[in-house]
Amino acid sequence: MKLHLNTVESTTGLIFKTKVWHMDARLELSDAEATIVRAHRDIANMVIGEANLSAVEEPVIEQIKIKTLIEGVNRMRFWSIQNQTNCEASIREGCKALKGHIDRLVQVGTGGPTVEEI
Repeated sequence: MKLHLNTVESTTGLIFKTKVWHMDARLELSDAEATIVRAHRDIANMVIGEANLSAVEEPVIEQIKIKTLIEGVNRMRFWSIQNQTNCEASIREGCKALKGHIDRLVQVGTGGPTVEEI
């Protein structure tokens, strides 16, 4: 599993220049991981991250699903670097959780009980 992220800073506005940040994100799965995602269709619709794309105080939250991230998210526009950084962190955490979820599906698929000392 590889997560590709690219963030670019730019300015917008003719008179009042405002900084904005554009982010591209794409999730690349190995062949084995892609096979598991195709076999378990509900995984593709799971939310892997969130983005606050609002330019004002009231947040506008967009949920990023696994299938969307696999296809690639292009030019998400953030009006603050904090919102961009929070989105990037949520995507990274979601990818870590997805990796654990896929590993668990492989473990369950191979059979046998699991024993953990707590």
